[in-house]
Amino acid sequence: MAMAETTPIDQDIIKALEQSKVAFELYEHPAFNTCEISANWHHNSGHKGQRVKNLFLRNKNGKQHFILMLPHTIEFDKAIFKDLSGQKCGLASNERLWEHLKTKPGSVSPLSLWHDKDKNVQLFIESSLLQAERLHVHPGTSQASVALTPDALLHVLDLWDFQPQVVDWPLSNSVD
Repeated sequence: MAMAETTPIDQDIIKALEQSKVAFELYEHPAFNTCEISANWHHNSGHKGQRVKNLFLRNKNGKQHFILMLPHTIEFDKAIFKDLSGQKCGLASNERLWEHLKTKPGSVSPLSLWHDKDKNVQLFIESSLLQAERLHVHPGTSQASVALTPDALLHVLDLWDFQPQVVDWPLSNSVD
């Protein structure tokens, strides 16, 4: 199994979290190629909380960009996203990901919004995530995770002037 390229933890994101005064846990782990490998590692490590699937999307003409946060067990469906957002979209390119969020594929996270100073990216959060005890999101690398409560994440996003749109994704679209 090929491992992903090593990317350091984004210290700017960690400093911003520390300045926000929210409680969080930072832990390093191997990069994961699949959700199954991630699930096994988290189960064996004892880290509790909801693993999150984050997708970086762009609308049809490429003028709008989105992060979609889903429970890791939910499959992305373009038609569902269009119904919920009013936008026809697809995955954004690696170049757009770097341009807007200064991160690489596999490391997309709402924490990457720290780098979107122009507020060009809109965040969509699946509503069930806000009921989790803790969420696991990447701090600019797929070789580490930050665990924090949904309220802590929302507080940080508010401090950064991001107001996520909460959506009710059909949970029948699950892979587990």
